[in-house]
Amino acid sequence: MKKAIRKAFAKFSRKKFADWLWQGLQRFYSLPVSDRARTFDYVGYFIMQQESICEGLARTYEEYVPKSKQMMFRQAIGDVLLERGNMDSAPVDAFRDLVYLMIRINATEPLNALLPTVGNGLLGKRDPEIFYGTIAALKSLMPSAQVYETTYHLIGSANFDDGYLIEAINVLVECEPSRATAIVSKLAPRLKRLRNVTKKLGGDEWTAFCEAVAFSREEVRLAIEKL
Repeated sequence: MKKAIRKAFAKFSRKKFADWLWQGLQRFYSLPVSDRARTFDYVGYFIMQQESICEGLARTYEEYVPKSKQMMFRQAIGDVLLERGNMDSAPVDAFRDLVYLMIRINATEPLNALLPTVGNGLLGKRDPEIFYGTIAALKSLMPSAQVYETTYHLIGSANFDDGYLIEAINVLVECEPSRATAIVSKLAPRLKRLRNVTKKLGGDEWTAFCEAVAFSREEVRLAIEKL
């Protein structure tokens, strides 16, 4: 059975993977739980046996998608985000699953899809909390110029919530540690505004700000404390 499934996936193109992912996610979020095992061709029952759909897709990638096709699978995640992410009728949970799938399988290929969907697109407007998973995805990836650039542009995007600013700054500094002071200085006006607003609100908002600073990289924490 496993051999037959691997053989089927071996024939997939990048577009076929994107179609398979999207059709499966659509069906998963439109069908009753009792019918969800029929959502993803070849591996629907296997996916439903896992603790989450994200874990099911990740294990499908690891166990059934041939290594020669795994890059196409990762690229297809970004294709689905770009092609479907800004559809107002699409289930937002499907895109959260794709963002967390990036974390689970360490996929950098979809990074170029984040700015036009999460940052400046309808997806980020419809589901502001998707930024939580997006920043988590960027934190989980190996520091690189691409991760830095994606994070930097997301910070400046239309949908970005400054509640995630300190976490995003930590991602930038993780990529370029020697520029910690310069990075914090450039974003100082927004950081000061965030500090002042949360301090005035008090309670959980101020606690969250203080904890975000306290658990930051040392160079980030010290730079923020000097503001």
